[in-house]
Amino acid sequence: MLCRLEYELAMQSGDLKRALQSLVTLSNSKSIGQDIELSSDAIGVLSITASQQAKAEAVHGIVKFAAEFLNLIDAADATGQADIAGQALKRLAAAGAVEGALQPHELRGLSLRLATHGELTRLAVGVSTSV
Repeated sequence: MLCRLEYELAMQSGDLKRALQSLVTLSNSKSIGQDIELSSDAIGVLSITASQQAKAEAVHGIVKFAAEFLNLIDAADATGQADIAGQALKRLAAAGAVEGALQPHELRGLSLRLATHGELTRLAVGVSTSV
C-alpha cells in the first residue's frame, strides 16, 4: 500500500524516476525486462529466455500494473526523460511478449508507445549528430 501511495505522489510531483522505482517494487519486476533481446529468427519480436509458463509467472506483476506503466511512459516521453520511458517500455514489452498476458487495448497502447519512443529516439539522435 505504501509503494502505491509513493507511486501516486511521485507521479503527481513529476518525480518519474521515483515513480518508476515504486512501480517496479509494486510489480515485483526488478529483473524483468533486463534480459530482453531481439529474436534472431524474427526481427522485432521480443523474447525472454525461459519457458512460457515461467514467463507468464514472471510478468504477472507487470500485467497487474500495465496501465500505470503506460501512464509513466507517456509522462516520461512528454518530459523528455527517454531513459525512464525506456526502462518502463522494456518491462511492459517483456509482459507483452508473453502470449495472452496483456489485454488487446494494452497491446495496442504498448505498440503505439514503442513506435513513438523509437521515433523520438531516432529524432534525438538525428538532432544531436547534426549539431
